[in-house]
Amino acid sequence: MSNTIHSTNNFDFLRIVAAIFVLFTHSFYLQSGQKNLQPFGFLGVGIFFIISGYLITQSWNSNPDFWRFLWKRFLRIFPALFVMCLFVIFIIGPFTTTLPLYQYFTKSTTYEYIETSSVFYFEHSTIPSVFENNPVKDIVNVSLGTLPIEFELYIIIAIIGVLGIITKRKYLLIAGFFGILIYTCLVLNTIPMLTSIYDFLNSIGIASFIIPFVKFTTYIPLSYPTFFLLGSIFYLYKDKINFDYKLVLSMATTLIICYFYLGMQNPIFLIFLTIFLPYIVLFFGSIKTPLNKFGDYGDYSYGIYIYGGPIQQMIVSKIPGIGSIELFFIALGISFIFAFISWNGIESRALKYKSIKFPDFEIFKKFIKNIE
Repeated sequence: MSNTIHSTNNFDFLRIVAAIFVLFTHSFYLQSGQKNLQPFGFLGVGIFFIISGYLITQSWNSNPDFWRFLWKRFLRIFPALFVMCLFVIFIIGPFTTTLPLYQYFTKSTTYEYIETSSVFYFEHSTIPSVFENNPVKDIVNVSLGTLPIEFELYIIIAIIGVLGIITKRKYLLIAGFFGILIYTCLVLNTIPMLTSIYDFLNSIGIASFIIPFVKFTTYIPLSYPTFFLLGSIFYLYKDKINFDYKLVLSMATTLIICYFYLGMQNPIFLIFLTIFLPYIVLFFGSIKTPLNKFGDYGDYSYGIYIYGGPIQQMIVSKIPGIGSIELFFIALGISFIFAFISWNGIESRALKYKSIKFPDFEIFKKFIKNIE
């Protein structure tokens, strides 16, 4: 994005806040080994998916070219992710492994971390012998679990864009309605057969390929593609949606009351959150504030997100017994430094190659039209 585009919204600032929320929640989990039910991590990831749905749909509409769209997504995710993996293997790994360095560097499982940390791998990856004495020893980077879901959603946007469905916004509106309906049924536990469907798909080895739609063993992962879809719908209907600060205040107040009186896992709170959060996030993202220029200095949210987890694990490894709050602040400072380096040294440089020309997808579109 150009500076002009950055200066017209608060999305860069909100993404930094979202990354900090995720880092904060992971500080408690990685320090204790017990999954914390604080809302901050869930809210942070939700904010990412809402903004992503909005901006990714905008990106497709501004340049509806299949290969260019995927190329931009590749440049935004993979170069920085690859360098982070090298950082883990060659910097963090040697300092935290329980093996002699010769064995660590000669084991094939050490380098498999690059493959298992990609957006095509749906389980948390690890490096044997690294973080063995940590409370959470089987996860190197706890933040990467949502990247495969997000990348699949990018591909879905590209496919429905090529098929012309994205221009028929009423279909996505209907999909959004059914997405909220299915999510509501899940949190109310009224259609438990969906869990059986997931178990069957998993038993034949295809569940992971359609995880955004069938991972019903827990209802929280399904909320992420729902947030993404709602963000996309908000963009498509931006000419029809009027943001009202009074409505935002009412929604936020309702969520706060529900959270404190009902708790985060209460179905009513989760349903209200799914419906209200996109409106609240996109209201603050779109209004004119001094924070509009926040992104002019760089987009550090992705760097904080991908470096935060392994940095937290390394701190826990080297300072046993460190408190969660201390872990958060130390990790935040170090992660910001690496995010700064990642943006200026890797991410922004990679994005300079996004103008490479690719063949259009007209042949495929004609083929689909003939089928219809």
